[in-house]
Amino acid sequence: MRTVPGGVERVVHYGNYSSVQRPILGRPGYVQRTVFVGGVSYAGVYHSYAYHGVILFSPVPAVVFAPAYYGWLISPWPQPVIYPPAYWGWAGQPWYGAYGPAFVPYPAYATPDQWLTDYIIAANLRQAYENQQQAANAGPPPGMPQITDEEKAIIAQDVRDELARQRQMAANPPPDNVPLNNAPVGDNLPPPPPVVNANATPVEIPEALKDHLFMVYTAPLEVKKLSGESCSLTEGDMLFRTGAAPNPDNSVDVLVKSSHATPAHQELCPAQERARVQLADLQEMYNHKKELLAQGEQKQTELMGKARGLPKGPDPKPTPLNRGKIDPDTAAAVAELKQMIKDADDTEKEVSAVATTGS
Repeated sequence: MRTVPGGVERVVHYGNYSSVQRPILGRPGYVQRTVFVGGVSYAGVYHSYAYHGVILFSPVPAVVFAPAYYGWLISPWPQPVIYPPAYWGWAGQPWYGAYGPAFVPYPAYATPDQWLTDYIIAANLRQAYENQQQAANAGPPPGMPQITDEEKAIIAQDVRDELARQRQMAANPPPDNVPLNNAPVGDNLPPPPPVVNANATPVEIPEALKDHLFMVYTAPLEVKKLSGESCSLTEGDMLFRTGAAPNPDNSVDVLVKSSHATPAHQELCPAQERARVQLADLQEMYNHKKELLAQGEQKQTELMGKARGLPKGPDPKPTPLNRGKIDPDTAAAVAELKQMIKDADDTEKEVSAVATTGS
């Protein structure tokens, strides 16, 4: 993290995932993230805002679809659609060999949101596997249990709720020159004072306090058990939010629904453990899921009505949003990320060599 014109630059690098976040000059409270994962880069706009004294980042959509299209996404298809794992190419991929036993896709998709649910889970598990391979140079810790019907149902409901919110926004879009949440604050500025004026902008509840099931995608993440002891979360772990509001330390109560913990990995939070995760970390898990959902929605628009694709739906009519407009000059951020990854890898090799030779 370093100070740059307009605010603070934040860099994250773990395993197969790297990102650089920079303030957008001339747009207070807005930042752009350039993500580099699996050899592919993409960028998105986020809005920063203060909640309970914490600076959070909320994704800003680049496009909005027609309300009718969102309605189609949460409505049943005329008949179920069947896509075996082999159709998507999962069966031949390393991540599916490691996580396939834990992930059982729907035998048939009755609604588009079920398809999106499997898309999000598969993308999360693929990235979790690739992160483990790069970060530890080994396979993921054993012992991940199968994702249950109950857990998948919770994810599917979260997806439907998110699509309903998107539909409402598409039907009643806010002015395209205003922030999505409360008044913008610079990334390096202290949070604003509490709202005391009835005419002030209302504080928006973070999306992390609206979703219910979260998947860890960058790890290890150390958290506190309710007993006060610490444990770690790793890629692919699932968390069910039980807290409705942040605790005084800005953590949120969760229940570990799915875990990699085994007798050989007792440092990991076991399943059914009650713990507390920082609100900012939970929001980032939501953000990642929102990114994958946006990718899935775009994929659906490409597959609609095509042979062996998805049933034909209404015209999506994508409309670009100025708030989500990306700085076209992302090449510099990608180059910086690649250099940082190289520097980190070189440092890791040097440390490993010193540890091996003792000098």
